[in-house]
Amino acid sequence: MKNKLFSLMPLLFIMLAFVPKPKVHFEKKEIDLGKIDKKEVYKETFIFENTGTTPLIIDNIKTSCGCTTVTYSKEPIQPGAIGKIAVGYKPKKTDQGFISKSFTIDFNNGEFRDFVFLKGIIE
Repeated sequence: MKNKLFSLMPLLFIMLAFVPKPKVHFEKKEIDLGKIDKKEVYKETFIFENTGTTPLIIDNIKTSCGCTTVTYSKEPIQPGAIGKIAVGYKPKKTDQGFISKSFTIDFNNGEFRDFVFLKGIIE
């Protein structure tokens, strides 16, 4: 019995490799805000497409600090459909020089993760 189970393992791994999965393709994974004025609030949108064959679901997005905000649709993004993630950044008084703010995106119950970034220079 044990030998039969082990002989089926390669077949199981091959079958799992061909299970349809959602895939995501971002138009841009990094947005450069350029020169940043500390008095301004910056808003940008990351646009992506579900290039897979099953619905894509954003479970959660974590921001790198409290100076950033994020909003996104909780509805599944169907194959071939476009999704949007709206992000915001308000510089802190202590921020200076080069900044890079990251957004960690968890998809489909932790099946996979991706990252997008805002960057710029505070004068």
